[in-house]
Amino acid sequence: MLVALSVLAGLNACGSRPLSADARLQAIYRAEWRWRDTQTPDGEDSDRAVVEHLPRVDPASQQRRLEYWQSVLAKLDAIPRSELSAREQLNYDVYRPQIEVLLANQRFRDYEMPANSDTTFWTNIGGTARRPFRTLQDYRNWL
Repeated sequence: MLVALSVLAGLNACGSRPLSADARLQAIYRAEWRWRDTQTPDGEDSDRAVVEHLPRVDPASQQRRLEYWQSVLAKLDAIPRSELSAREQLNYDVYRPQIEVLLANQRFRDYEMPANSDTTFWTNIGGTARRPFRTLQDYRNWL
């Protein structure tokens, strides 16, 4: 995310026009999605190869997630909604509550729910076994 925003800031510093509110919002949600996608295991609908590791769930990683989503929310706060196009206002109105929920989940440590809870990291991981395994390495990685 920092790379994407740095590139955009660098383009702006080279004398081009300031980035529009739409471009700033798009940079935030695209970079955050790429980052978020690395933080959780693929679900049963994933078409990517099965990775050989689970996401990190240690306290330091949970703290980094909390801080990351706090920074995303601060960046969203810096974009005046009224400067966004109608389409991006709608995206903002959908995206911001998502970030607020992800942030609340970190603050209230939802990741500490017991394995026998309805929806947790540990129960969701079972769904990954229902995804298509295409190669012997996929099976080995899942195990």
